[in-house]
Amino acid sequence: MKKSIPLLSTILVGMLLWCGCSTIEYRGTAREVHLNRIFSEHMVLQRNRPIQIFGTATPGSSVAVVFDGQRSVATADADGNWQVTFPPRPAGGPYTLEVNGQDRGIRFNDVLVGDVWFCSGQSNMEMEVNSVQDQKREIAAANYPRLRLMTVPKIALDHPVTEPPMVIPWQPATPESVRHFSAAAYFFGRDLQRELNIPIGLIHSSWGGSPVEHWLPRPPQTNPEAIERNQKLAEAALPVIAEREQKLAECFAFERNFREMAKRSAVDYPDSDWPEMKLPSVWENAGHPGLDGIVQFRRTLELPAAWAGRDLELELGAIDETDVTYFNGVKIAARGSLHDQVTGYWQRPRHYVVPGKLVKAGKNVISIFVGDLHGEGGFWGKAPMRINPLNDPDAAIALEGNWKYQIAVSVPGWPRTEGNGYFGMVVPFFRFPIAGVIWYQGEANAGDPAKYLVNFPNLIRDWRDNWGYAFPFYFVQLANYTVRGSTDSWARLRDAQRRTLELVPNAGMAVALDIGDPKDIHPKNKQEVGRRLALLALKNTYGKELVAQGPLFLRAEFKDGKAIVHFRQSSSPLVARDGRLTGFELAGADGKFVPASAIIVGDTVEVSAPEIKEPAQVRYLWSDNPVPTLFNQEGLPASSFSTEELK
Repeated sequence: MKKSIPLLSTILVGMLLWCGCSTIEYRGTAREVHLNRIFSEHMVLQRNRPIQIFGTATPGSSVAVVFDGQRSVATADADGNWQVTFPPRPAGGPYTLEVNGQDRGIRFNDVLVGDVWFCSGQSNMEMEVNSVQDQKREIAAANYPRLRLMTVPKIALDHPVTEPPMVIPWQPATPESVRHFSAAAYFFGRDLQRELNIPIGLIHSSWGGSPVEHWLPRPPQTNPEAIERNQKLAEAALPVIAEREQKLAECFAFERNFREMAKRSAVDYPDSDWPEMKLPSVWENAGHPGLDGIVQFRRTLELPAAWAGRDLELELGAIDETDVTYFNGVKIAARGSLHDQVTGYWQRPRHYVVPGKLVKAGKNVISIFVGDLHGEGGFWGKAPMRINPLNDPDAAIALEGNWKYQIAVSVPGWPRTEGNGYFGMVVPFFRFPIAGVIWYQGEANAGDPAKYLVNFPNLIRDWRDNWGYAFPFYFVQLANYTVRGSTDSWARLRDAQRRTLELVPNAGMAVALDIGDPKDIHPKNKQEVGRRLALLALKNTYGKELVAQGPLFLRAEFKDGKAIVHFRQSSSPLVARDGRLTGFELAGADGKFVPASAIIVGDTVEVSAPEIKEPAQVRYLWSDNPVPTLFNQEGLPASSFSTEELK
């Protein structure tokens, strides 16, 4: 068994730990032509860079790709990989992308070209829109059709792969789609889209509680116990992975077996021993947690004689993810396809017309095959479930309540193994051009700021090297928070973040010291976090004339018993909130800091303390939960800082 592990394909060996999410797209390992999971309807492709489209197919077969009328042909290599490249183009759309192989074709509509931002970090980046302040208002107002969202579920891998094992595919920003999206990323993208009026794509790939090392290449394991543990996990995963692949093939085959579905939907098909489920409901809440695959639902109706031969309206609410719907054994509608990766209908209510020729007096049967391949599946919409004669809703018969059901195909989940987020949640996107990165992380590294000052710049360099260009990298400095058992661990980590700006070019830091919550490590004002990140991008990436940053420490000079603090050049005057500066400290040669007085003198701050005659060090806001007092005229706070060596 051990010798067989390296022979598995990179996707099959995928060692992942997934946290459940809705509407996740999966592509099987069959040799039919398909696109990498990164691509779907509603996606945004990066403007002004070569557009690369890639996927897999039968080795040696030709793949023809048409994008906005331009055609390119590729040949799949010995491993089945193919790629075509189209010339750079400006922002625009919507366009259509078509991919045709020897066995089938794929068509994605509503494709835009604009700017794509990769959004990563830990729980404050992961925090969803439905958890922020004014959440109901924000969700209801989320109507930005040219702002597109994609989420990468938590995937732990111990090796690189060429495509993410799972994604929540691209969706326009609507009240339904933004609810579970990263709040910091959404508000950042919303502000960019409003200001720039171009398509904006956001790829959210974060993991709560993750240290910065989680997002860097992990060195080979050398601990014998860990090696043995990983080996056992890998061996245990093999049969589960094999079963999953087999069941996925069965799932895709069943989805296209309309003859079998018609047979199971016939009026006289036996269902007396089927269990019942009360709808609307997702099946995870009805006794089937973790179920993926295809489930058939049946409902027998007694219809009035006056309805016979009349067209009927059938309303089913929203179905997650796909459905094929029958009436008296005849297919009347279908939305989405697991096999063809079309899963964007999960938030759309189903409203179908039943042809009158199918409608009989007395006994009639509605049969619905619902497909879902991760997260919640079934009926969850708020729209009513009912049936009535066309244009006569007052005569409707309610369909809420108990339905017979049967699991047609059940697909097992991925097994748990070990790894980190870099290989499964970042590496697959290196081939997909982006405009830049936004990052909110650091809480998990507060115990070792000196190490963070090495690893965080290394992360930025690694990602830029692998993407192939030095894109802008904007990050959030840790907000104010009361850390139990600590007085300055977060202050030191903040200074490591600030000093990162001195080590890597084309980076920016959004200071959040005034918008945190002393009692909540996940402050709810993510609107301002997103706005401050957007300000950095608008000024530094897009060249807008605005003030994007509060005062940033540049250097300190010590003379005449004072510390004179200089800041990076800014067009905005320094301001003392409430008229008085506090939070500054001075130390002499002994390194013992004492509270100090500070005043604004032009574009500097002069700091002094009676007991420190010859100051040697100065610092500002050196606590985990400080009260900022130094701002600029635009209300943006100064970053904390210290001139002492970071330890």
